[in-house]
Amino acid sequence: MKLNLAGLAVATVWLLVTPVVAGQTMAEETSPPVTVEQVEGDIMVQPDTEMVQPDTELEPTKPIVIAHRGASGYAPEHSVAALAMAHVMGADYIEQDIVLTRDHVPVVLHDIVLDHISNVRDVFPDKKRPDERYYVLDFTFVELQKLNLTERQTAAGEQRYPARFPAGTGQLKVMSLAQQIELILGLNQTRGLQTGLYIELKNARWHKQQGYDVLQQTLNVLARYGLTDASNLAAPVFLQCFDPEVLRRIKREFLLELPLIQLIADNSWNESDIDYHTMLSAAGMETLRNYADGVGLWLEQVFLGLDEQGQPKFSQVVEHAKAAGLLVHVYTLRADELPEGAESYEQLVQWLTDIGVDGFFTDFPDYPVPLKSAPSDTHPLPDHNSLEEDQQLQNGADGIVL
Repeated sequence: MKLNLAGLAVATVWLLVTPVVAGQTMAEETSPPVTVEQVEGDIMVQPDTEMVQPDTELEPTKPIVIAHRGASGYAPEHSVAALAMAHVMGADYIEQDIVLTRDHVPVVLHDIVLDHISNVRDVFPDKKRPDERYYVLDFTFVELQKLNLTERQTAAGEQRYPARFPAGTGQLKVMSLAQQIELILGLNQTRGLQTGLYIELKNARWHKQQGYDVLQQTLNVLARYGLTDASNLAAPVFLQCFDPEVLRRIKREFLLELPLIQLIADNSWNESDIDYHTMLSAAGMETLRNYADGVGLWLEQVFLGLDEQGQPKFSQVVEHAKAAGLLVHVYTLRADELPEGAESYEQLVQWLTDIGVDGFFTDFPDYPVPLKSAPSDTHPLPDHNSLEEDQQLQNGADGIVL
């Protein structure tokens, strides 16, 4: 696979810039909670010229490419290098997983612990909890800047993907959500693009138990950049979560119209006490549409391998989601970790495109994506249900309660 050298160049430029550790960006300063009035009254970041969304119903479209933790197949996840490479490689969206620091700063990290993606044991050996884990919530943002991000390690201390970026190298730092927003907006302006943010709110219930509100703090930052307004195309935003209550809260407490994605886990992961299996049924999808615009499906919930004739097998979950009018985004595609039955990354992408998947989370956003065989019946940025429609759906829903 030929690597995009332009992406490497941009990443290198950003790595040469010394980060300011002593202070915080505007969006990281202590502030009162966001209210509806504050969200509506915030100064919005507007593009220099009017941008018009393409009419995707007139011609076949490609599924959107979502850079999973940035271009994490080439650089450590959620690092400035992974973000910059994903942007230049042409990702439609770049994913940010959000957890909170001790001083309430939303930072872009996949886990609530630092053990497997940083050198925290070397820098802060005494800050572990009784369970021997190093929690992001026990560190201030400034303290996190003393750490170096590294390629993900296993519990045994081995590199999770051995052929990827060498562990322990790069001098890459933990980024705040505000820093990633500013970088994406800046690159969008200089490159004339509308690359979006695809934000996951991590472990909201756990944060609440610790006395923190990851949703509130995330929306505070988005509001300061005008990104809580779905009509602001400077950088479109998706919000995703495994917890249905978080998504409902976005609509009913904050009255936001941003597109919402219900992530569906496998029950064996013990993500929460929610029975995710029920979400995969036709009735489950009808219930999800009460508050969500789409679903994030695990690849193994969709692709079931090959049948006796060597043809790809799929579950009915995509069909159920489409019947309910939901977007379908599948996670996670990896060129260096293909599911059994797929001979190549390109073949897997083609199969998923053929069954109507609307987007892919991928560690390798530079791989090509084929056109859908027919015009898309679901816009990549769907109109969110109005509050009135949502109430009507809720009142008339006979599906399961999630």
